[in-house]
Amino acid sequence: VGILSTYHDLNFGGGYAIISGTSMAAPFVSGLVGLMLSVDPELDPDKTLELLHTNTDDRGDAGFDPYFGYGRINAYKTIVATYDRTVVNDAPAPVGASAVALFMPLVRSTK
Repeated sequence: VGILSTYHDLNFGGGYAIISGTSMAAPFVSGLVGLMLSVDPELDPDKTLELLHTNTDDRGDAGFDPYFGYGRINAYKTIVATYDRTVVNDAPAPVGASAVALFMPLVRSTK
């Protein structure tokens, strides 16, 4: 809900828009799965889903619920968990880790 993204409008040209829906969320999840596979190319679909589900930021009722599902994906926690094969829900992200490029070298260089 309320995802800021680039937007092309034939009447007004390019820019940004805040839009909701699976069309907006799917690229983020797909990108995260791509990052996960770059850390561990041997990930199978079941383990990929487990890592995605267990490393979200829970929203709404505790656990899965019909409105928020498993929660909002958290790229940092999911990538660290993919590397370690552990759940890191309580691990804080390092300062500046909002950009993947800032923490991916740390994860990959120790493998």
